Amino acid sequence: MISQPFPSLLRTALHDPRAAARVILDARLPETELWLMLVLGAILSVLPTHAYLAFGELPEGDYTNLMREAFPFPPIVSAVLQWGQAAIGVIVVYWVGSAFGAAASRHDILAIFAVLQLISLVLIYAITAIGLVIPILTAFALLIFVCWWVYAVVLFVDEAYGFGSPFKTAFILVGALVATLICSSIALSLVGAILLGTLGGT
Repeated sequence: MISQPFPSLLRTALHDPRAAARVILDARLPETELWLMLVLGAILSVLPTHAYLAFGELPEGDYTNLMREAFPFPPIVSAVLQWGQAAIGVIVVYWVGSAFGAAASRHDILAIFAVLQLISLVLIYAITAIGLVIPILTAFALLIFVCWWVYAVVLFVDEAYGFGSPFKTAFILVGALVATLICSSIALSLVGAILLGTLGGT
């Protein structure tokens, strides 16, 4: 069990990501719960976009057509694909780190990514809510979020790896990102082709 309530962990992650990572790693959450958290994160990440496409009043145009082409699957399929990409990312980050002598186990990488994903989604939902009230702040808030997210990912993973060197971890993460994109593209293309063939044939 995590020693801090989620709001407290969220505040810690915002101002001291490394300390938040230590709290998560020390909690030793069951692996089943972590995979379920990753599933929840995948569902929450695709839900707003699909709800907007389904119920929002979208003007006809290139941007709307591009959004529909980017999300051709039903919500449940998009969530499964999102979860698959996250799962591939966890495995690749663990493997690449291990190749460079990282001390992190697969459980450690899964834990920090599962919790960080939920923290990030809370922040994105908060930014969306702020944007509905004060639209002019949306772009600025998103820029701050992206900068924080990159910083947090590096420190979270560095704490799990045990390197104590954010620059080395950042270098490894770049390699892991390239490998994840390649693996995800191959896997998702195969799954997408199968699903589109199945859905198109019904």
